[in-house]
This record gives sequence, structure tokens and C-alpha cells, in this order.
Amino acid sequence: MPIFQPVARISEKRGKHTKLIVKLGVLPALLEIWNSSDKDWAESSAHKEACGILHYIVLSGPHTIQAIVDAGLFPELITSLSDDESNMKSDIIDVLCDVTNYGSFRQVKYLVDQEVVSALCSFVADSFCVGGSDDVVLVTRALECLGEILGSIEKNDTALIGRILRSMNEEGDRETLENIAAMGSDAGPTARGIIDSYFVGEFYFVDVHDLMEQFGVPYEEYRDLL
Repeated sequence: MPIFQPVARISEKRGKHTKLIVKLGVLPALLEIWNSSDKDWAESSAHKEACGILHYIVLSGPHTIQAIVDAGLFPELITSLSDDESNMKSDIIDVLCDVTNYGSFRQVKYLVDQEVVSALCSFVADSFCVGGSDDVVLVTRALECLGEILGSIEKNDTALIGRILRSMNEEGDRETLENIAAMGSDAGPTARGIIDSYFVGEFYFVDVHDLMEQFGVPYEEYRDLL
């Protein structure tokens, strides 16, 4: 039995059981897995169990999510999305999505500060170029995660969503979304949903947003005109 399976089973209980394993120091052990130089071991079932434990810890809410933040695990997960050798990307994306559903806005913003939007966009672009049915399923999930993060930011920080959208436009991420939507894959509707929600009339985000801020025009007032 892999070493983390008993811990994973306890974490499934959630509530006080999950808080207990966090208190007992499981998070530094999980960080050690990600930092392990023994890639064969780290990418084995132990790594899979580690993602499962993080999943249940996140489901327990903001308090335990903050423990993951404090342990420094999220930057490692986000970086792993760009690791061509990682086989944990689906699990990592699920954990990141869970934060948007069970965490606080401050914790979602922390993910943004750790470049999660850029990592997800790069992952989508790279995976979509590779193609294949498995990739399409994973691309769709990554797009859903991206959409949830953008939605949370939009509700809570209008200046930040403007900066994120301008950056996505400048980095070619909007073009990637357009390409996915235009090619008729199963990921297309999700990509189109993000485009319609945030990039229809993107001229206003890219060229007029700063001007509107200078004149004190609320973001919501001119977004409704798009």
C-alpha cells in the first residue's frame, strides 16, 4: 500500500479529520514530494495520492486552503502545469478549480499572483496543438478552471480583471481561444463562452480601460455597453 493511502482515506472524512492531518504536518511532506529529485518516485502513485489529499484539504474550505498557501505548495503545482514530463496535470487543474469554489477571493487572487492565468493559458495552447481526444477533455477542464478564476476576479476586483484581460490579449491568449472555438472541437463551446464573456468588444478593455479609470467611470457602466 502506498505510504499516503491511509492519510488520503482520513482526509476523505473532511472536517475535523482533514484539519487534524494538516495540523500533524502532512503538507510539508507533500511539498517534499514535489521537490523530490527522484522523479520516478515523485511521478508514481505517491504523487497521485498527494494530489488526492490536497483535493480533500481544499474541499474543507478557506482555513485549510490557507495552510496549503502557507506551505508553499501552490507555486509548485502551477509550475508543474508547464512540465512536459508531469502526468499530474489533470489532478492539478482539479485542485486549482476547487480553490475557486471553496476558497476565499484572497486565495483566488493569490493564485493569480502566482501566474495561474498564464500557466493555464500556456497549458491550453500547448495541449491544443498536440491534439487528441484525451487532450480535448483536459483542455476543456483547464478552460473551465480559467473561466471560474476570471469570474471570481471580475466580481471582486474590476481593475485587476482589466489588467488580466489586457495581458491575455497581448500574450495571444485571446487568439488561442478564438482558434479553439473556430475549429469545432469539444472544447470550443467553453472557449467561446470565455470570449463572449470577456473579449466581446475587447477594444474597450485594451484601449479605453485606463482612460475610463482616469475619469472615474465605473467598470460595470461601460462593460454593459459592449
